[in-house]
Amino acid sequence: MAKRRRAKKHIKEDQLVTWTVELSRWAQEHFVPIVVGVGAFVVVIGAVIFTANSRQDAGKQAERQLSSAMSLLDRGDLKAAQTTLAQLANRVGGRYGTIATYFQAEANYRQANYSDAIKGYNAYLKESSKFPMFRSAALFARALCYEGAQDYAKAASAMADLVGELDPADPRYADAAYRAGEFFAKTGDTASAEKYYRLAAGTTSGQLAERARVAADLIKR
Repeated sequence: MAKRRRAKKHIKEDQLVTWTVELSRWAQEHFVPIVVGVGAFVVVIGAVIFTANSRQDAGKQAERQLSSAMSLLDRGDLKAAQTTLAQLANRVGGRYGTIATYFQAEANYRQANYSDAIKGYNAYLKESSKFPMFRSAALFARALCYEGAQDYAKAASAMADLVGELDPADPRYADAAYRAGEFFAKTGDTASAEKYYRLAAGTTSGQLAERARVAADLIKR
């Protein structure tokens, strides 16, 4: 029996999964209630305790909402996940709101809503200096969104941004460099394409390194 070919959409989703699985694990392990310090001033102790309890309750509620949204994402119920994430991003802000913005963009990416996904990733990236745990995944996914929209110039630039931020020792570095080479090649920028292919070949081994070397050599011919 012939094997069924996987849909291109599913192949693209798998590309992002390899970058986000560690982030999903982080999310499951580190959703803890917000700890709010309580002052010791006797004259306002009642108000401080009330405020602390309110914030803890809000943190727990946000935690539950985010966990629920991620469960929906895992099950593929993307519309329901988006609704929950949008509510969280608009109402809470801060740590949970920023994380919700990232996963809202991911839900749009999975549905090939590339324009909305790019806006979401950009919104997260603006806040990523305070909440950097998803930054590399957001840069990678944003580049794939531009690829999906067939805007290869922006895809190449976005992937090059990621290469510039990753440590060459990071196992994702070579893959990002190779993809940047592919995108630059599609724009006709052969010099940049060769540069990134060479970076990929020089920082990994095996099949990826060989493909990168062959691609770089072919460009020079």
